[in-house]
Amino acid sequence: MKHRYHKKRKDTDDLFWITGHKGFIGSKFVNYSNKKGQSLMKFSRENIIEKNKILKTKKNIKNLNLNNYKKYRNFFFHFAQYYNINPKNFIDQKKIILDNLYFGINTLNFFDQNYFDKIISLQSCVEFYKKNNNLYSLSKTLFSQYCTQKYKNYCKIYLYDTFGSNDSRGNLIEIWINNLLLNKPINIYSNNTMVNLTNADFIAKTLFNIDKIPPGNYSLRSDVNITLIELALFLKKLTNSKSKIINLKKNKAELIFKYDNISQVLEKNYDFNDFQVDIKKIIKIKSKEISKLK
Repeated sequence: MKHRYHKKRKDTDDLFWITGHKGFIGSKFVNYSNKKGQSLMKFSRENIIEKNKILKTKKNIKNLNLNNYKKYRNFFFHFAQYYNINPKNFIDQKKIILDNLYFGINTLNFFDQNYFDKIISLQSCVEFYKKNNNLYSLSKTLFSQYCTQKYKNYCKIYLYDTFGSNDSRGNLIEIWINNLLLNKPINIYSNNTMVNLTNADFIAKTLFNIDKIPPGNYSLRSDVNITLIELALFLKKLTNSKSKIINLKKNKAELIFKYDNISQVLEKNYDFNDFQVDIKKIIKIKSKEISKLK
C-alpha cells in the first residue's frame, strides 16, 4: 500500500495538527510523537493552539498566517471525542455534539480545502451496530460523512476496545482489574460476547506511521480476540483474586470486523503475548495505587 507519501520521514518534513491532545489516545500519540521529535500543533478549545517547538507562545488560529506552514506536509488528526452512549441530560448531549462533531468541523474550516496532505479521524466500532444507534455513534458518523464529502485525502479509522496505563475513562478492563484487586464481584454482560483489545500505546505508534497509508476506510485492531468470560478468568488468575464472576446473561453481542487493518504497516500485529505483558504492568500499577489508599 504505497503512495506518494511513502518515503523516509524527516523531522522537518511533517507538521501534525491535533485535536483532543489531552485525551486518552491523543495524549499517547503526543507522547510518542514528542519522543520522535515530531512537530505538533495542538488545538485546545476556543481555537487556541498550544505553545510548541514552532510557536513560542500559545496563539489563536485566527492570528496565524497559515501560508507559513505550507512548506510542511500537513496532517490533521481529530482525536477529540466525548464517549457517552447513555447521556443523562442536555449537558451530556451538548458535550457529545461539541466534542465529536462541532470541534473538528469548526477547526477544519479555518483551512483551505486542500491545505492538509491527509485528514485522519478516529471512529468507533460502535458505529457498525444498528442497535447502538445512539447520539454518540451518530455524532461520530456525521463527522466522518462530512469529511468524506468534502475531502479526498481523508482517512477514517475504526477502533475497537482500547486500554492502557493512566486510563481514567472507566472502561471494562480498568473497572474489572480494580474490582478484582479489591476482591469485589465483577459483572459480565454475556459470557460469550467477544471483544478485540488493543493497547493505546500500540495505536499511537501505528497512527504515527499514517503517511504510509493511502486515504480510505480502515480499522485498527489487534490479534487479541477474547470472550468476556475468558477475559474475566484470565484477569482473575493474574490478580490472584477471590472475586465472584456474575454472568448477567444478556444477549450475546457480535464482534463485527470491517475494512483493512492498518496495524500491518508496522509488519507486526499486537498479539496475546503483548497483551499479557501490558496487562501485568497495569495490574502492578493498580496494586500500588490501592495499597497507598489503605
